[in-house]
Amino acid sequence: MNLKKLLALLLALLLVSSLVGCGSSEETTEPVSTEPSSEEEEYLQTVFRSDSDQTLYSDRSCSFRLVKTGRDAEGNYCWTVELKNLTTAELLMSLDEVYVNDYAADPCWAVTLAAGETRVAEIGWFARDFAACGISTVGKVDAHFRAYPKGKPQSLLADTDLTVYPSGIEAYTAQWRSWLSSDTVLLESELCALAVTEVIADSVHGDVEGYTLRLYLENRSETDAVFSLENVTLNGQSSDPNWIRPLGAEKKFFVDLYWSDREMAALEIAQVLSVQMELVMCDESGTELARQQLDFKP
Repeated sequence: MNLKKLLALLLALLLVSSLVGCGSSEETTEPVSTEPSSEEEEYLQTVFRSDSDQTLYSDRSCSFRLVKTGRDAEGNYCWTVELKNLTTAELLMSLDEVYVNDYAADPCWAVTLAAGETRVAEIGWFARDFAACGISTVGKVDAHFRAYPKGKPQSLLADTDLTVYPSGIEAYTAQWRSWLSSDTVLLESELCALAVTEVIADSVHGDVEGYTLRLYLENRSETDAVFSLENVTLNGQSSDPNWIRPLGAEKKFFVDLYWSDREMAALEIAQVLSVQMELVMCDESGTELARQQLDFKP
């Protein structure tokens, strides 16, 4: 009798042990996925991916990525960019010394990002400015990218030149302006060229009109240069417009030389008969490369 009870007890213990083992084998841990969800994947592909997508600058402090290029509803050329501030400080990012197809075309773009912020932003150029330069297709964009803690421009975290060929480098061919019948070419040499493309007279204060010369300037040298106009006279009277312009190597731009109607009134000039000036070209160290006397008679 005691033996039967002992066997029954052993069988009961074996049955409980097998049930516990089965329960343990059914308890499994589900793996945690680190892949983006389908919704996140769609967002990344539609917003942050395109044929022109390229990282223009990246380091441990920040990144600047071109997402796509195109035109808006008004025909203005624009970039969609992704910006990342990877620091614990507020950063200011900017593009300076911007050239489109080698023409100076500053979009006046700067953005402030909070610490750790990622943002999608737009950079735009007006269609009218492109039309004035004869730009129909953007083949090349040069710019200088800077990033620094806000209020501390001396503490640069990014300070680099960028060159972007939106349609590929092989699709771009540099071109110089073909002179028009309306252009008055004042200077053309191996180093530089200068022409008056338009004369604008407008009256704001009384009968005396302001006066504007729209100039086209080319730096044909392989050196970044600073151009200035010195010893400027209107109808023989001295009138310094304080005109100084930097221009990159093999770059060009349109710029205005302007006298207000108040200045014209002070000179008692109602009609401009002659403009005389010296164009001075220096390198970035201040060494003079060229100086030329110019005479313009409207």
